Amino acid sequence: VGAQLSTKLIKIFNPDNEFADKIRHEIIPKLEYAFIPNVIQDDLPFFDSLDKIAEQNLLTWSLTNNFTSKKSMITPKGKDLTTYRDVAYIKLYQSYDIKKKRDDESRPFSDITLDMELNPNDFISLDLDLSWSPYDNHFKALNIGNTLQDNRGDALRTEYRYTSNVPESEFLYSKIDVRLTDELTSYYSIEKNLREEKTVETQAGLSLKKSCWAFNLYFSESDGEQSIAFLINLHGIGEFGTK
Repeated sequence: VGAQLSTKLIKIFNPDNEFADKIRHEIIPKLEYAFIPNVIQDDLPFFDSLDKIAEQNLLTWSLTNNFTSKKSMITPKGKDLTTYRDVAYIKLYQSYDIKKKRDDESRPFSDITLDMELNPNDFISLDLDLSWSPYDNHFKALNIGNTLQDNRGDALRTEYRYTSNVPESEFLYSKIDVRLTDELTSYYSIEKNLREEKTVETQAGLSLKKSCWAFNLYFSESDGEQSIAFLINLHGIGEFGTK
């Protein structure tokens, strides 16, 4: 059983500059309710814990902001061209567990979570998600990533990941893609454990992409073990390979 209540507020800005002619700002406040009763499931087939349907009595609020830009231009051939871009997506949300409150548990509120994606142009993007504990007053998790790319298809991706679980963990991941041809790309990636000051995994490989299939050959090293693998992806069917 579920229900939701939401509305949408829209405002149009007119910066009229090189970045955009117009920017549409959309605000969506939402309140959602989800209820799953506690029922006996002994007569249902059980394979693992994911098969069990957990009881739920949850109230969730969220606030979503969407920014979309509009830019008109004239092509070198003299044709009018209008482009739209999803410049930013920002969502803040939190849940209140009614079941926990009725069971006299001390923490019915979930962490406050923020999801964000920024795409100001074709060459840079940023994504972030974090969760904040209203009881402990500190970050429970923080993930930040950014991608830099050029018109050729070369790209540099960097990610930072932090969790406050015991023990705390911090990881830094970087990957560089170099476009060799329209279909062939070489890449190298490295992931480091910042707390333990050690390399978790390095990987180098080649990726060949066709219209209906893709082939990936790579060499990796992790915990002193080396391996070579290839993967074939048939679009719409799936991926298979071997090490």
